[in-house]
Amino acid sequence: MAEAAHAPHHPTQKAYWQIFVLLAVITAVEVAIAYIDMPSWLFVGGLTVFMVMKFAIVVGYFMHLRYDINLHRGFFTFGVIGAIAVFVVLLATFRAL
Repeated sequence: MAEAAHAPHHPTQKAYWQIFVLLAVITAVEVAIAYIDMPSWLFVGGLTVFMVMKFAIVVGYFMHLRYDINLHRGFFTFGVIGAIAVFVVLLATFRAL
């Protein structure tokens, strides 16, 4: 009985299909953005926003982080913020922004 109380939560099959469709739509928007003529800062910023959205969805549902303790969420949040910071520094260094 105690094991049932500690069983991990899992999304339903319907939720997985909804996540699949959402990720496919976000990816399609990212591809469409690549064909639109816009300033580089807007292009990079837009793709970065979509990247963070997809990252949050994937780690939240497929890695079950949504149902995990806040400490683990903090590790992933720190990692993605660090990756974005390095990305922005590299873009600024090479004047790509």
